[in-house]
Amino acid sequence: MANTTFRWDTTVTNLIAESGQANGEVAVVQGYAAAGDGGGGTFYFDTSLLTKETVTGVANSSGVFEITTSANHTLMTGQRAWVGGITGTGGMTAAVNGTWTITKTADTKFTLDGSTFAGTYTSGGAIGNGAATLPSNSATAGMWRRLS
Repeated sequence: MANTTFRWDTTVTNLIAESGQANGEVAVVQGYAAAGDGGGGTFYFDTSLLTKETVTGVANSSGVFEITTSANHTLMTGQRAWVGGITGTGGMTAAVNGTWTITKTADTKFTLDGSTFAGTYTSGGAIGNGAATLPSNSATAGMWRRLS
């Protein structure tokens, strides 16, 4: 039987902050939280992350966060990216998860422009492009994928 759970949120920021979602769940988002966040629409929750969306590390790169993914992330310098689900100590969790303009430093690495590095990476994390994919910030690892 298909998942019949349905959510409604006012912004994509609120959707990402939700918890307890299940694979296949559907959500409708009313509109924008900020320019560049992809705006409203209909999304479904997918617990299978693509390797390019999976964060494998977070490091200090000249005082800013540098994210490492398990495969070529395909992001470009100047693009906005959503980072979610990263856990760490020393303030990292609160400081790194969110929407950022990025600088590509390698096929599997990018820095978060304007960030200030803090803490130590523990585990988890996913990246999304904000338009079609939004990573979850909850304990349930996964990605909200845009249907419309």
